[in-house]
Amino acid sequence: MKRMILLLLLATLLLPGATCESGSVSPGTAVAWFSPPALSVPPLTAFELELWVTTSDKAQAYEFSLQYDSSQIFLYDVVPHPDFDDDGQFFVEPQIDFAAGTVSGVVDLCHGNSAGPTGSFQIATLYGWSYADGVSTVALSAGGVATEDGTDLTVTISDSVVTVTP
Repeated sequence: MKRMILLLLLATLLLPGATCESGSVSPGTAVAWFSPPALSVPPLTAFELELWVTTSDKAQAYEFSLQYDSSQIFLYDVVPHPDFDDDGQFFVEPQIDFAAGTVSGVVDLCHGNSAGPTGSFQIATLYGWSYADGVSTVALSAGGVATEDGTDLTVTISDSVVTVTP
């Protein structure tokens, strides 16, 4: 993953354009979390989860993957958020596996020569659909945030719980 983030950071030097500008955690760390942290929906209902990061460092790139229980819900789309994203698309398109209940390779970076945001900022919105009673944890299974000089931040992850109930 570090290699991918370093390649992304090198790419920023080649891409002119807008910069990213936008909490409190210790330097060298970041927290990745969902809003809402818990959600209750009836079966056959669309829902959204926001993926947020909080850091005191300037974030330049990120990479996340996640898992969920595909017997209760499925996630069908992931869209970058303008708090971090400055070109309207991910650097790498996420891969969604409905049967396995995974979304992998959610990767983006801020373009241009200046560093990205600090504080709390939304990085993506996940769109899902509920279809069977039960509880599904939406868990970040891998994550990384890097600064403009390529330093990997230590990331603490908080999951979200989606309860499907009539």
